Amino acid sequence: MINPPSPPWVKDPQLARKHRSEVLAFGKQVLGETFRDFIPLHTSSGRTGGIAFILPQAVNLGAKRNHRVYLKHMLVSEAADNVLPDWAFFVKCMIWTDELQPTASREHFYENVQLEQVREELGGTIRQELMRMAEYDPDRLQSIISLHALSMKALAVEDSSFYSIIHEWLPFESTFGTKPLGELKQQPPLYFTATLDEYRQITHVASAQSMLVVNGGYIYDAELLSLLPLIDPDVQTERLLPEDVSLSFTDITPQERLDYYESVRLADSVLQKFRCQVQLRRFKPEEIPVLYTLSQESAQWRVMEATKEVSTDALSSVLGSLGATLKDAAYATLYFNLNNPVIERAFHPAHKAMLPSIIEMLYCNALMMGHYPMNRQETALLNKGIIQFIDWGMTASHTTGGDE
Repeated sequence: MINPPSPPWVKDPQLARKHRSEVLAFGKQVLGETFRDFIPLHTSSGRTGGIAFILPQAVNLGAKRNHRVYLKHMLVSEAADNVLPDWAFFVKCMIWTDELQPTASREHFYENVQLEQVREELGGTIRQELMRMAEYDPDRLQSIISLHALSMKALAVEDSSFYSIIHEWLPFESTFGTKPLGELKQQPPLYFTATLDEYRQITHVASAQSMLVVNGGYIYDAELLSLLPLIDPDVQTERLLPEDVSLSFTDITPQERLDYYESVRLADSVLQKFRCQVQLRRFKPEEIPVLYTLSQESAQWRVMEATKEVSTDALSSVLGSLGATLKDAAYATLYFNLNNPVIERAFHPAHKAMLPSIIEMLYCNALMMGHYPMNRQETALLNKGIIQFIDWGMTASHTTGGDE
């Protein structure tokens, strides 16, 4: 219970700004945590108010929301979780009210129109304070965002006005490092991936070519990047697929095309059973020997084929029928990097006998480097290839006297 005499900011939370140290000390005493910042809460009726303390550590999206609520000066709950919007999981609150209806257990409040209105107004108070910080106290806002970016992004998805004001401080992972969106958007067009797997597949090649790509694979990120042109018309964003990175590759010369023609044909025939075509290119970094890319059709086809392996006969039949419509277009591409010395040697006519096995192993390596799930046939191919190369290595060592 809050005993009289109550501090003046209890009756009028907006006065809390003038008693900063006192409010923070009170929060530590009552809630048991050391806070560095807070936001006063109030509703238009004046019948509900409180203090939202900014949590001093990052919390995840599923974190339990425990707020301390007083009803007519009596403690009702120390774990109320439905008095604030879901996106406000970065605060821990002390709330006092005389208008909400407690449940029979007196630990929570009934979900009714009154609670919905109070929740919306308290959320609006937090939103307005953050927007005020963006204009008058950006360093303070940046400090909060650095800890609670996920909550800020959750709110930005819901509220385009809020997003337009605070978007420049929101951090995003990119091939140029994790940077605020305000900095990233200065380099148009702003390419982004929609999934984490897509980002992993292209990040090394894009980085080596100084190509800015933002990872949109985390929750809210792709959606926010898609919405960015709506709040800033000067910014152009574009989703990037792994196969799009190949557009920045350097084609081989006509003479190289002629020299490697037979080897490329052989490599193509080896990968036909995996519905994969071969392209010989030059690209950076040279340390990457191969890059595997999927069209949308081939990605869908691979998912269906993987599902068929673990499905019942009836479901496999249905998936087979669906996959038949994709099959003709479902070709992946395996790019071989002629800048890589191993690839240059492998495609030399002198290694024609070994080339099929080399192609198969490089195909498996490209799948693993791109974080693509491997089906049973590909896993068996990898195991066979490893044993084969070990055998070749031991045979070569024995022939040259390496065992001695």
